[in-house]
Amino acid sequence: MKLRVKIFWLFIVLSFWGETLRADAIYGEVKYSRSANGEYAEVSGGTSMSISVADVRSRVNVYARSYSVLGVGKYAFQNYYNLSSVVLPGTLKYIEPYAFYECNRLSSIVMPADLEYIQNCAFSYCIRLPAVTLPGKLKTLGEFAFEGCRGLVSLTIQESPLRVVSKGAFFNCVSLKNVSMPAAITTIDNNAFENCRSIVTIDLPDSLRSVGFYAFRGCSSLASLDLPYSLRSIGDYAFAGCTSLSEVIMPVHVANMGNCMFQGCTKLQRVVYMESPVRVSIKKATYDSCYSLREIVMPLGLLHIGDCAFRNCRELTSVNIPEGAVDIGTDAFRGCGSLKMVSIPATMASIGDSAFVGCTALDSVTIHVETPYAFGAAAFSAISDHCVLIVPYGKAQAYREAGWTEQVFKGGIKEMPMPAGIRQVKAGTQEDVYYDLQGRPVAHPQKGKIYIVQGHKVVAGMP
Repeated sequence: MKLRVKIFWLFIVLSFWGETLRADAIYGEVKYSRSANGEYAEVSGGTSMSISVADVRSRVNVYARSYSVLGVGKYAFQNYYNLSSVVLPGTLKYIEPYAFYECNRLSSIVMPADLEYIQNCAFSYCIRLPAVTLPGKLKTLGEFAFEGCRGLVSLTIQESPLRVVSKGAFFNCVSLKNVSMPAAITTIDNNAFENCRSIVTIDLPDSLRSVGFYAFRGCSSLASLDLPYSLRSIGDYAFAGCTSLSEVIMPVHVANMGNCMFQGCTKLQRVVYMESPVRVSIKKATYDSCYSLREIVMPLGLLHIGDCAFRNCRELTSVNIPEGAVDIGTDAFRGCGSLKMVSIPATMASIGDSAFVGCTALDSVTIHVETPYAFGAAAFSAISDHCVLIVPYGKAQAYREAGWTEQVFKGGIKEMPMPAGIRQVKAGTQEDVYYDLQGRPVAHPQKGKIYIVQGHKVVAGMP
């Protein structure tokens, strides 16, 4: 019996010493610890997990020495479910990871003006926090810092040295409506505002260069988007599921565009790519299931149209693919039931499987490719029974031989007019010497091909 009593009291003493080592000072209901280097103090927690108010002092005395309180330590108030109000001193410089994690009754906190660092998950799931103003000296906003703060309505980031809105910083803040960002922000990282479904507008700063993966995915109330001239990169799914968005103007210097950027933006009606000096691609499923898309002005530097890029864009009526584009991916325009006209440039080298399948209104395909090739399986399956294929002058038979037949294009195959400045002569004429376009003499000119005769371009006709 005596042994049990001794063990009990030993446990009590060790627990007290443990608390003493972790808390060098206690003021009110807040505990403080000295830093590892002994030069300042930080908050280490509360005297009880049931406290409702944490009034943090600016200075504390430990062993007759005064210390400035510069931070709130890691896990300090994690899961303090009754904590509703926190008063932070002006001396505070940092808030460590998980410091206020899941304080689900916290409704009042003012960030000190000199605060420089808010670390990962510092305020995650503080579900009753209604507004946040991040101060003017903030340098770091940690990943998922305010994740799941579903009561957060207003966010103001004051002009500060902050350059990056970090990964998941406001992920799933479903009530967030008003966002104000400083001019110095260069990066909005992955998932930063994902599923912030109450945001209606957001002013992106002119310094912004990168929008990460899923950054605004599921922002279903976002009705307008002004992408700044400075922007260089947009990640996968960045604006997917923004179902209220109606128009996008793509700036000139965006060279890196991800997959599925605007997938499922069901009210998007118009997209314009500004004339750009860089070569770009419309990648996989970029506008997939944008059911209301009516107009697309493609970039002049377009290289590739990815798989499913415009799949199920039901209201799209015409597509003019610019010179320089080299391929159209599988299912790229599948199910575009209102698409009536397509123009394909001479540089196009590949048309993928099922590229235009189910374009039931398609009645005109104009292709400028001089040397035809076989298109992908079922690329033009289930198009209009009246669809006409228009090919370069003198190339109809070559297209038929490559598989572009009247069985596919039931409206027939037509040739473009003879190019200006070219005259037609009989093939095999001996009175003139024929040269190909590289200047080499041709003994037996072929019908429909272009040659040079007496300094003029000519098309060889019937012998």
